[in-house]
Amino acid sequence: EGDYLVDVAATGGTPQVLDDVEFSLEATMSYSIYAVGALGDDSLALQALTEQRRSIATAAQLQVVHASPSAGNVDIYLTAAEDISDADPVVADVPFDVEGLVSTGSLQVTPGEYYATVTAAGTKTAAIGPVLFNLEGGGIYTVIAVDADGGGTPPQVILLDDLATPAQ
Repeated sequence: EGDYLVDVAATGGTPQVLDDVEFSLEATMSYSIYAVGALGDDSLALQALTEQRRSIATAAQLQVVHASPSAGNVDIYLTAAEDISDADPVVADVPFDVEGLVSTGSLQVTPGEYYATVTAAGTKTAAIGPVLFNLEGGGIYTVIAVDADGGGTPPQVILLDDLATPAQ
């Protein structure tokens, strides 16, 4: 708990691109801090998201974070098959916002294998995926959509998992 100053430097330690960004953190909360935006155009910012860390034995928890400035608004699909032509998005028209990083929050999902597909909002053309994920009961997962290495498109995915012992 307390106030913290966070600095961000480019790979290799220089140049320092963000200096003394202040965050106030509470003792009973879990956070992830994301550097989002681009190094070259002064849009880089730090954003903190509150995380759900309580596992549920009968469900996987999935959070999707939109951290790709080049992708525009997106639809997110979670399906049993690769084909999304007849599917509805789990979350629709998700914007990118460097000032208020957008997350789906913690979605409870029945354990199993799923394909995640991200499209430009209102389309069925995949920008990311389909990517196969195995979501386990008790698991806590975060999928982050980010720009390609070096910036721009095509976007790519970072998968984080916090596989805890399922709740008893």
